[in-house]
Amino acid sequence: MTLPILALKILLLIALTSFAVKRLLTFLRFLQQQDYNNARFLKWVVSHSLLDRKLSFVLIVILLSAFVLSELAVLLLVIFAFAFFAWYERDARFYGKKPLLLTHRAQRILSVAVALCLMVALLPLLLVTPFWSLLIWILFAQVIPIILTLANLLLAPFETWTQRKYWNLAQQRLQELDPFVIGVTGSFGKTSVKHILGHILSTTSSALITPGSVNTPMGISRVIREKLNAAHKYFVVEMGAYRQGSIAKICRLVAPKMGLITAVGEAHLERFKSLETTANTKLELADSVISSGGEMVMATSVARFQSYQRRRLPQKSITLCETDGLKEINQTAKGIQVTVAEAKEGQQWVLQAPIYGKHQGANIALAFVAARALGIDAQSIQTALKSLPQIRHRLEVKPQPNGTCIIDDAFNANPDGFVAGLGVLNLLHKKPGRRILVTPGIVELGAQHAAVHADLGTKVADCVDIAIVVMASRIPSFVQAIRAARSNIQLIEVESFAQARAWLANNTKSPDVILLENDLPDLFEAMPLL
Repeated sequence: MTLPILALKILLLIALTSFAVKRLLTFLRFLQQQDYNNARFLKWVVSHSLLDRKLSFVLIVILLSAFVLSELAVLLLVIFAFAFFAWYERDARFYGKKPLLLTHRAQRILSVAVALCLMVALLPLLLVTPFWSLLIWILFAQVIPIILTLANLLLAPFETWTQRKYWNLAQQRLQELDPFVIGVTGSFGKTSVKHILGHILSTTSSALITPGSVNTPMGISRVIREKLNAAHKYFVVEMGAYRQGSIAKICRLVAPKMGLITAVGEAHLERFKSLETTANTKLELADSVISSGGEMVMATSVARFQSYQRRRLPQKSITLCETDGLKEINQTAKGIQVTVAEAKEGQQWVLQAPIYGKHQGANIALAFVAARALGIDAQSIQTALKSLPQIRHRLEVKPQPNGTCIIDDAFNANPDGFVAGLGVLNLLHKKPGRRILVTPGIVELGAQHAAVHADLGTKVADCVDIAIVVMASRIPSFVQAIRAARSNIQLIEVESFAQARAWLANNTKSPDVILLENDLPDLFEAMPLL
């Protein structure tokens, strides 16, 4: 091997490594958003046909040219190709709605994956024939997601050990501080109920709630280790269900003394396949709480499922809250007012809170019942609710400097919340302003996807002047229902929220009201530019 060829091969190895790192970061962002679940990640890769096309096309052209070019020329072209696409690839740490967070786990996976990529990349450099080398490099560009999942798989034993260590530290801290742990789960409403109940408890003592939508064992463990302290009398924990056994696992970590189940609905049908399976998973919280002598508060609708009835739970340990037939729910421009009947005391209480959406009436009622079960008097709850902060991205009303008003419901993911958002849009609408909806629809509806969106489209047609639909091809029944119900509605189809925001920036004026109803995660909208 001549010196120039050796030097070029070293440069090629550097270019290959640079490309591999950037491409691995791209896919690592999505693996992280899939909670490092290899099966779900690979299913997402396959379902979106995420094959490398641009670099592979260039390499195929070089491959065809290799029959007439010298080895030196081929190496130069391949170096340029890998170096260019390494530069061209966006850095996943700095773009997207949820950029890659290079946690210690992500760094470990990246390091092992880079090492595996180098092993694959070195093989062609040892071959004499440029033709076979180029074939391997084309294949290399396609299999980076597989290499990433292999790295994740190789690290699984270490990650299990690490998670167990953090789990034990969190449990030890919980045992030392011994707060009153309250678990909150449900197909929807759990973040809002956690927020409302946490605020009520904080006005009478000190309470910690899991921030944002943190609801997994490792996320909760981190909150316990980093934020829980001796001053916290209550610890309100949101519990997410990603598969059967998810809630039971969190219960083993935090040992809740009280539990709330907000609802069982269609929000995760794609994952659980049936409402009965969803109910059975949510009721894992009741199994844990009641077995340890605690008390459950849940919506009466949950008790209608066979999963609840089969359990034959002791009724003295359960308080059912009627969320579907509340006495009175009024939505005004200043917030919501709900009348709650207290069965034990035979009294009715009018609760007011400066938040929006009639569906929040059920969440307020559940938080009220739970707070009463904890011994907080009704008048104190009434007072606390009057200072309740708006819940971020959940019908959060934001008046804008230009006189428009944004209703931010970006974190909503269920049909009831969608309809409530339309109600608030109409409530805050002032002529001659326009009612503008921006939505990509709802995800994870499974077999109900088309029917639910068709129903929502019909409702939208009655409440909206302009509908901006993000990725309309994903929800054709929604678009068709809008057009069928009302021909004069202005329907605008865009491919991303960025395009929708650009339209709003250029076309809205006082006193337009804009409802941002749900937002697609990167897994649906921000596909890699391969």
